[in-house]
Amino acid sequence: MGRRWGPAPPPTADFLINLSPASVALAQSDTSSVSISVASQNGFTGSVDVVLTGLPSGISTNPAGTFTVTTGQNTTIVFGAYYDASVGQYSVTARGTSGSLTHSSSLSLTVQPGVAQNVSHSTYLPYGFGTAIR
Repeated sequence: MGRRWGPAPPPTADFLINLSPASVALAQSDTSSVSISVASQNGFTGSVDVVLTGLPSGISTNPAGTFTVTTGQNTTIVFGAYYDASVGQYSVTARGTSGSLTHSSSLSLTVQPGVAQNVSHSTYLPYGFGTAIR
């Protein structure tokens, strides 16, 4: 007797996480944004819970903490650097989980020194300085 082979099982539904652009630079006291999306593979539908790891000191994000991205839709992530954010280049990971599936995508984040704003001297002059009193 020969062995009978049935049809191959369908591929498992899965997803990919995409970050665009894959690298971003911002100065202290500045903001920048990236787009994150979840692409369907083999018929995956639904949403993915995403968390960002590897953020340096002084960097915040919106959305913060764990957030949800729906398949086929883009979500904007805004990165904000405080005035004293740690300067340097960092690898930030977006890790997405849906049920037993987990995938990641990396972002290169560069934090640059902030530029001091030019403030006119008149800002610091006390009221009445340089005016004649009659």
